[in-house]
Amino acid sequence: MKKLFLILSVVAAAAVACTLEAAQKPAVSFETALPVVAGEISTFTITVADYAGTDPVTIPVTFGGTAVKGTDYTVSAEEFVWGGDKPVTSIQVTTLVFDDTKTLTLSLDLPAGWIAGKYPSSQTTLASKLGYVSFENDSNI
Repeated sequence: MKKLFLILSVVAAAAVACTLEAAQKPAVSFETALPVVAGEISTFTITVADYAGTDPVTIPVTFGGTAVKGTDYTVSAEEFVWGGDKPVTSIQVTTLVFDDTKTLTLSLDLPAGWIAGKYPSSQTTLASKLGYVSFENDSNI
């Protein structure tokens, strides 16, 4: 019985140690699965958890989908930078050609020792602009 208790105690301690080690790795994620869209600009923002360092960390981004960079859209930055003096936590994508059949996917390339958060990629389409109409009621008619 004592051997069984000892074995269970060792296994439980090892499981707790592994869980604590995994929880202490920094995690990076897009803030949401979809970007915030305002007109022709889509803003992709990242969040980082469990990073206590002060040195900047570069988080590369892979641009994919059917839309072509430079032809269908432009980007404000090619990578995110967390920490340091000049962090880049958002990338703005400006649509040049509106076409709701074209997609754009941004995927995070994880730095060494980091793990993926809830949203390791974010996707949007280059949908057409919405038109706005306003009606006014004239009381002098």
